[in-house]
Amino acid sequence: MEKWEYAIRISQLPIGIHHYDFLITNSLKEKFQSQLVNHFDVKAHVKLNKTSEFIEALFQFLGNVGLSCDRCTLEYSFPIDRTQKVIYTFKPITNPNDDEIIFLNPNADYLDLSQEFYDFICLEIPQRKVPEDCPREDCPDFSLKGEEEEIDPRWAKLLELKNKED
Repeated sequence: MEKWEYAIRISQLPIGIHHYDFLITNSLKEKFQSQLVNHFDVKAHVKLNKTSEFIEALFQFLGNVGLSCDRCTLEYSFPIDRTQKVIYTFKPITNPNDDEIIFLNPNADYLDLSQEFYDFICLEIPQRKVPEDCPREDCPDFSLKGEEEEIDPRWAKLLELKNKED
């Protein structure tokens, strides 16, 4: 990944609204050595509103990431559609717990967005990664067979009694 692949030069950026488009590819995966995502294919549109005191950024992500199914381990495509707002301020932050406000050095030449791209996309990924159509025809056999649990004979007798009462 080029050092400034996902960066915007802000030192000479005039005050006002600016638009940028990025294609997020596997270079982002390599930068963060991600095991969560197999591949990235996401478009990002960034709208910046620069003022003398802060930069308001609106991120819009649309595309797909490749994930591995938790059940059968096959890769599948997961859609990404997210909008997120962040404010970069040139003044020290009074509330450091506010996730939408990030302190930016007033002398910064570039604004590297790679961390925000990675974080916002990964927030869209579900904890349980199983596509709706799983199991599919191409799923390995081992993932489709559940192991039969052997029931303790004492419990089996109780289950028989319970089933007779129903």
